[in-house]
Amino acid sequence: MYFPKSQLTTDLYTNGDEYIIASTGEQYKGYYFKVINGTQFTGRNPQDGTPLELINTTQASTLNVTELDSFPITSLKPNSPFKSLPDRFIPTMFQTTPSSQDYSNGEFMRYFCKKTNEPKFIEINKETYDKLTNQDPEIAWDLYEPQSFIWYITPLLEFNYRKNKQQIQNIEIIEQWYGFSQYIKEDYTKYSPK
Repeated sequence: MYFPKSQLTTDLYTNGDEYIIASTGEQYKGYYFKVINGTQFTGRNPQDGTPLELINTTQASTLNVTELDSFPITSLKPNSPFKSLPDRFIPTMFQTTPSSQDYSNGEFMRYFCKKTNEPKFIEINKETYDKLTNQDPEIAWDLYEPQSFIWYITPLLEFNYRKNKQQIQNIEIIEQWYGFSQYIKEDYTKYSPK
C-alpha cells in the first residue's frame, strides 16, 4: 500500500471506542493512520504490517453490506432513518472491450468508480456510470464516485502512453483518486493495437 507522505497523518492512537475493522467488524484499539481522502487504516503508517481499513463506529452503525449469490447488494439497517428505501445495488466489475469502430477512431470511453470512503476502484459499464451520475435510487450512488474519460488506442503507442498516463495522473491529483494508477497497473497502452 503506497500513499505520498503529504497525504498521510501517521502515528495516531485510538482507545477502542472510535473504530472497527471493516473486514471483521471487530472494535480496534491501537495505532492507526489517516489518508487525506478520509479513510483510516491500522498501523502507525502504511509500512507497519498489513494495514486493514477502519470504519468509524458511527458510520458503521448506519450501513450493512451483504452479498447474495455473488451479487453484492446493500441494505439499510432497521434503525436507519432511511429504512423506507429499497435495497440498492452496488456497482459490479465490467471489462471494457473496444470495438472495431473504436479502433478506427483511435479512442473510446472508459468508465470507473471509486468508493467514497476508501481507495477501492472498479471498472464499470456506461449504464452503471449513468445510474451513479444521475443518482438513480436503484444504485448506491452516495457510496461511489463515478469517473469517465477517453482512452487512446491509436497505432502510435508512445502517444497513447503519454496521453493516457496524463489523464490518470490528473484524476489522481484533481479528483484525489490516490492509487488509481496502481489499480490499472500503469498499463497506459492497454488495448492499443500491437
